[in-house]
Amino acid sequence: EMKLGMLEKLKELVFALDKDRSGAISVDEIEQGLQDNEVIAEFFDRLNIPADFTAHDVFRLLDRDGDGEITEAEFVCSMYAMVNDNEFQGRCYERVTLNS
Repeated sequence: EMKLGMLEKLKELVFALDKDRSGAISVDEIEQGLQDNEVIAEFFDRLNIPADFTAHDVFRLLDRDGDGEITEAEFVCSMYAMVNDNEFQGRCYERVTLNS
């Protein structure tokens, strides 16, 4: 339940980055958010995202359909899978490698 609360808060923070009000987040918006918003960066740290991951790596993890933007549905599905996966870090590396 704590993880779900954290996920909801993170979703609110991330989608506040939607500067063009498109209803989706671009890689540029994620990159800017991770640089400018310490709270978002802290949430990603608490999720054990590998320390050497860039904003682009995080974006590729969240962009389930690979269309270059993240909708709220994609974000929730991807983040839920991350917080419920004990082998998360290893899968992060696998997924980024496959999507590169």
